[in-house]
Amino acid sequence: PRYMAMYTLAAADVLESEAYKRAGGGGTNSQRFRAAYQVWKRNLLDGRAVAPEVPADRVLLQADRATAGSTPFEWLPVVGLHRTAAWRGLAVLSPEEAARVAGSSTGEFVVYSPLTGLHHPKPTRA
Repeated sequence: PRYMAMYTLAAADVLESEAYKRAGGGGTNSQRFRAAYQVWKRNLLDGRAVAPEVPADRVLLQADRATAGSTPFEWLPVVGLHRTAAWRGLAVLSPEEAARVAGSSTGEFVVYSPLTGLHHPKPTRA
């Protein structure tokens, strides 16, 4: 996928809430923009308190595996939604480090450059 958005959820059941569905998340409202997406995969990861911050001078290196792998990745189990892999590895690295890791290992890696900073919105009531 060309783009990735990551969100930190207070609880997985927010994905079933009316507020989430009204905003276009997984409900019929998302049909209005779904045609713009070439790849629409959603994976729910477990084991991390918040999505990693990726500064402007860094990239996010992502790898998906059937089993957890090795460093420099933080390996998180995929526990819901599309479940396109059993484990997702995330690493915030310099572009040079990411190229070195991706070039020295077998497997598929995706490198994402940040488009925006990490946002910490104030919680709202559904």
